[in-house]
Amino acid sequence: MKKPISIAVIDDGINRNMIANDIRSSIMITNDLDIVPYQITDKEKLTHGTICASIIESYFHNAVFSSVRILSDRMRGSINQLVKSLEWCMLNDIDVVNISLGSHYSKDKDILKKVINQVTEKGLIIVCASDNNDYLTFPASFSNVIGVKRDSRNILWNNEYSINKNIIDGIEFTAYSRHKLSIKGNYICSDSNSFAAPFITAKVCELMSKHSSWNIDTIKYELIRGANNYENYKGFIYPRPDWIEKALICYVNHKIHISYEFLAINLYDEIVISNDILVEELNTAVSTILSDCDNSFDSIILISDDSIGIKEKDVCFMASKYNKNVVFLYGNSCLENGPIGKYNLSNIKMWNNYFKLNSLLDMEISNRYINESVVTIILPKELCLEDLIPLYSKFIDDDYNPYFCTDNVLGTLYDIEYIPPDLGNDKILKYMSYVLDKSGYDIAIIVNSIEYYIDDNILESDIRITIFQEEKNYIVDYNIDNSSHIRKEYPCCDFIDDMYDTIIDILG
Repeated sequence: MKKPISIAVIDDGINRNMIANDIRSSIMITNDLDIVPYQITDKEKLTHGTICASIIESYFHNAVFSSVRILSDRMRGSINQLVKSLEWCMLNDIDVVNISLGSHYSKDKDILKKVINQVTEKGLIIVCASDNNDYLTFPASFSNVIGVKRDSRNILWNNEYSINKNIIDGIEFTAYSRHKLSIKGNYICSDSNSFAAPFITAKVCELMSKHSSWNIDTIKYELIRGANNYENYKGFIYPRPDWIEKALICYVNHKIHISYEFLAINLYDEIVISNDILVEELNTAVSTILSDCDNSFDSIILISDDSIGIKEKDVCFMASKYNKNVVFLYGNSCLENGPIGKYNLSNIKMWNNYFKLNSLLDMEISNRYINESVVTIILPKELCLEDLIPLYSKFIDDDYNPYFCTDNVLGTLYDIEYIPPDLGNDKILKYMSYVLDKSGYDIAIIVNSIEYYIDDNILESDIRITIFQEEKNYIVDYNIDNSSHIRKEYPCCDFIDDMYDTIIDILG
């Protein structure tokens, strides 16, 4: 008999009196992050976690559950409790995790991304429901999580799910959610993302029972093949490469400046390789590293001035041989000659700025009214993007929920949203208004370079900040609603604290 799949339901607890399968562990993570035993004493109490477990066992029978309670009776919990529960799962031989909660706050996202990538690297498969109001929600929207939403159009039947082909919100699958369960007589689930996710969890368990060594990417690839709208679909194009935990950076032809202090990834090493021998030398470098029994990096990042001559397909197939994800960051924003192929590789993820561009060009969303404050900063060539990262940190530290984006693809290294300048004003407005409407952000900070910049007029910026240098001083000009100006002069580039205070004063 095959070993049962170990499933943790992180929720408000499972009532073992209503579940057919074994519950191996039943714990609670307290508000103080203590791990204590927990049992539901009322045999008739139907909890949200019990419904999720019942859905899973209705579609997959060879399971053993762990009940991890982090939600109160009012369905409230903290991100720290979620992090603690994921760490517990990693230490207790859990195979698959089902989650029905998340956050849309920037500070929470940064915390969650780190632990999600760490536990995924250890082999934990996480299935998470997205927000019922279609907000961008984490961890569901992370690329190292299987994100699920309900079938709001009522076109799916029992035991069906479909692929979401343009996942600008990071949610890969839509699934049937109105399940009929043999609990409390004949219970019919409500139309909720929380009850769509457990169905996909069951499908994941079914795949893992046949191939226990598959990683998150292979699982997703096989889920794609089982979807009822599958037609030779080659894989997901993720909105951002947020899976990177530790990377080998390869500069093509010459090294460029990056700020190690503000990197949102762990740097394994850096190498410079000529484009003429890129694939061969990169293969040799990776092979040498692995022959020394060092397999501690998960991704290869190639940074090049442009995409011309880059043998992307060859690099990807080489990386796939070593189970390494690949990210291409091209400095030239021009669409011409840009590679957009998604190669049929089931075991790795890949991304380049043209993926992001084409994904946003294909999006079908309408303009939304922007209620949030918008600050546009025009950056001179004397300053680097990372010089403004402390500004983002100050908003976070003061409990704002900022959205930080740039037209510079290197922002990807610092976990700053990349907005391709070739997208065009109309599409930029649609995407930005969509993100701000579906995120819970309270302020947007847009950092534009001189060479390519997003026209802040289309976003009706509340403040347009232009930074330029006069002799040895930096001049910071604040254009407020196109009606008034404030100009400040600084003897060096150490103006972030005052810039933050000035923005807060202007916005009131």
